[in-house]
Amino acid sequence: MSDQDMPGWATELRNRYLAGEASMFLLHGNVRDLQLWVDDKGKARFLDLRAFLEAFLERSRDIIAYYNVSQGLCFTKGEHERRYQRVIDARRMLLGGGHTGTALPRTASEAIPAIEQLITEPSQSSGVIIDYFEMIAPNGDLSFMAPDDKANLVSLHRWSSDPAIISTDNLVILITEHLSDVNRKILGSAQLTTIQIPFPDADSRSRFIRVTDTEAIDFEMEPAVLSKVTAGLSLVQIRSLLRGAEMAKAPVTFRMVAARKKQIIEQECHGLVEFVDPRHDFSHVGGMSRIKADLMRVADGVKKGHTHRVPMGMIFVGPMGTGKTFVAEAFAAESGLTCLKLKNFRDKYVGSTEANLEKVLDLVDALGYVLLIVDEADRSLSADQGSHEVTSRVIARLKEFM
Repeated sequence: MSDQDMPGWATELRNRYLAGEASMFLLHGNVRDLQLWVDDKGKARFLDLRAFLEAFLERSRDIIAYYNVSQGLCFTKGEHERRYQRVIDARRMLLGGGHTGTALPRTASEAIPAIEQLITEPSQSSGVIIDYFEMIAPNGDLSFMAPDDKANLVSLHRWSSDPAIISTDNLVILITEHLSDVNRKILGSAQLTTIQIPFPDADSRSRFIRVTDTEAIDFEMEPAVLSKVTAGLSLVQIRSLLRGAEMAKAPVTFRMVAARKKQIIEQECHGLVEFVDPRHDFSHVGGMSRIKADLMRVADGVKKGHTHRVPMGMIFVGPMGTGKTFVAEAFAAESGLTCLKLKNFRDKYVGSTEANLEKVLDLVDALGYVLLIVDEADRSLSADQGSHEVTSRVIARLKEFM
């Protein structure tokens, strides 16, 4: 597959590995979506991340292994499993043992040592994919971890800087949706490289729609237009939208796409955001002439694409009941921006608040030009709603995003 066809995150992973920056990579973000793969004959297909990584590693690896806590350790091909078994048997012979002939390990406590034997073997070029990594190294208090979990954490942290691993041609790819779900000791390793898989851009969505069989679907719009109005959706969600239209024998209209998009995003975000469809503009706002004039200049900059005149954030200050939210929604109507309202994203579990915020910010980034209303910001962002440490991280992340 050429560099032009390869997803940007995959190109970054390859270049960083070849440059010797790291042998452990943590993929996060839109990891449950489809990825473009173009085979040697030039045929484009969209694969899930596991299948993509296996195809990506196949040419350069003697052994490709996959692990998650549910399925246990498994291999793409029988020959790869036999090679792995020979590696394990050779190690056991050196230690005075014999042929194992046992089943592949399933639990993390069994699989981590087995994987370590594989990735420290210099005679084989191995690629190991560990999915749902947060289930093996969760973010939490060390004092509440079982001894086996602590041992796994130490092993995983050691892998990133172990000379026996760095000196071999072996590669470990870890997968999680949210970095905040992963133990901070692992994330703090200097030799671990994190790479974000973004939501599909307009070109990716357009290509996916062209590749998908849509002969039985009646479209009210051109594929190029559909690729734009589906901004913020993953390819899996777009596929679901198209299949739903085909099964219902209903045309794909702007109204249908907008309604389905709203439903999908609100469901995916588990009540973290709410789509707002403003029914009023500044003509319905009495008084506040200077405020409306300032906001109209910003709205004019949005409409004309003069992004240098559009601030990344604004704070509406005033007592309760003075119309701050009403004016913000009127501004959304005047600017034509997609309007989202941030709901309660805080949670009592460790890392959940940051994960919820990251999910919302990823969505906002994917949607493009968006107006995000944070109502009652003094309450939702105050330390009273949680620990000072969590609040500091939330505010810092919002500042970084803006």
